[in-house]
Amino acid sequence: MKTPISTDLARRCGRGLVVAFAALSGVAVCGSAAAAANSKQWHADLADQMKVDYACDVGFMSQVNETVEEGTPLIVARVHCLDGRAYDVRRHKEAVFAVKPCRTEKLTC
Repeated sequence: MKTPISTDLARRCGRGLVVAFAALSGVAVCGSAAAAANSKQWHADLADQMKVDYACDVGFMSQVNETVEEGTPLIVARVHCLDGRAYDVRRHKEAVFAVKPCRTEKLTC
């Protein structure tokens, strides 16, 4: 039986560390449990906001950038809805994401 990739990567990353997948970029990275939990939380927050405010079922995200600015997490990404629409999103000190629609013909925002 083949070992799942997450188990194999967790073993290579070491004890006490978790594997967080950057599913959109196809890259697996090692990090702390807190960082992985925070990443998962903002993904869920964003998906909920997009569903409620824009009737967007998130298909995937691209151009994801998570940094810390002025001691606060800054998240910038492009959200791609299952129906083909796309939005640029940003959250810094706000509780919700600022959302800007993209023109899907050329995917410009």
